[in-house]
Amino acid sequence: MVPLLRVGTVGWGDPAETSAELEDSFSESNYFPDDLPVDWRVSYISNEIDAVAILPAVIESVDADTVEEWEDDTLERFEFYLLPPDNLSDRDVELWLMQQQPKLELLGERWCGLLYRVSNIEINSLKLEIMAVRRGSEVEQSAAIINATDELTPNIMRQIIEHLKSLNIDLILFYPSRGLDANLSTATTISSLLG
Repeated sequence: MVPLLRVGTVGWGDPAETSAELEDSFSESNYFPDDLPVDWRVSYISNEIDAVAILPAVIESVDADTVEEWEDDTLERFEFYLLPPDNLSDRDVELWLMQQQPKLELLGERWCGLLYRVSNIEINSLKLEIMAVRRGSEVEQSAAIINATDELTPNIMRQIIEHLKSLNIDLILFYPSRGLDANLSTATTISSLLG
């Protein structure tokens, strides 16, 4: 059965991810095993979920060898998306993306596109950012980013997933926070059951 939505995270706890970009970190979410080396995180997460959004500070700070390692260390089905810096105009985002493009191309088919903020919605008092996903000049799909500060109940997760699917959204990304592991698991399960 094909899942209704693909499930992922914003970032994966890379050292370049600063607290200014993520309200709660992966360390607070207790997502990774304590003894897991930091440079194994992207490999670990690719076995658990479908996708990650790369933060601007991360893509700007890594070299081509590191990006090639991400591609080598993740499963073939795993997807990478990119969040642009918040403070740039659309024109400046395009210029910024052109600067990052040589590194992103090293991800091959796993590089799925740039996330553009379109709007915000609220479901059960949770704010979700609705994103367009653009690769090249065309919008190919859409995504939602949710900042759930605690574990969501299965009923709330189902309502969120059903609402997002009614908006033709294909991907849901979670900011790391307490309850991340349970939210990813619940979203994956419900998405599979509804698919």
